Amino acid sequence: MGHSIKGVNGKKLGTNGLGMLMATDPGKIIWRSPTGEIISCVEKNKVMQENLVEIRQICQDALEDAVLMGCDEQQVRAVFAELIANLESEYRPLP
Repeated sequence: MGHSIKGVNGKKLGTNGLGMLMATDPGKIIWRSPTGEIISCVEKNKVMQENLVEIRQICQDALEDAVLMGCDEQQVRAVFAELIANLESEYRPLP
C-alpha cells in the first residue's frame, strides 16, 4: 500500500463506489435498463449471470498468472479496471 494505483496510460485511477455490486454472488444483481426499469426476463438475467461468472474466472486466472510472474497485484487490478472502464458498446440502448 502507500503507492498510487496507475492504469496503462500512467494516470492515477479513482473509484466510483460501484465495486460492491457483484459482491460474491452475481445472481443477486438486479439489472436495470437505461431508464431504470428492472430487467425481469429470466433468460436475460441468466445470460448476465453466466457472463459475469466467466469474466470473473478469466480475470482471476489472469491475476494469478500476473502475480506468479512477479507483477504488482494492485497495478494489474488497476489495469483490469481501466480496461473495463474503457469498453464501448457497438449497440445503441433499446428503446
